[in-house]
Amino acid sequence: MTAAPRCWSLLQRIEIVGSPYGLAAGDFDGDGRVDFAVANDGVDFVSVF
Repeated sequence: MTAAPRCWSLLQRIEIVGSPYGLAAGDFDGDGRVDFAVANDGVDFVSVF
């Protein structure tokens, strides 16, 4: 048995502070859902969604 492919159900606009420089996707918090991390140029933090 194969798993059904996951798809996006809703479009969500996300505001990012600074200038986005890099993007990574993965299950960072272990909940089984894809999370996104954005490295910001010009500020000293990474945004995780």
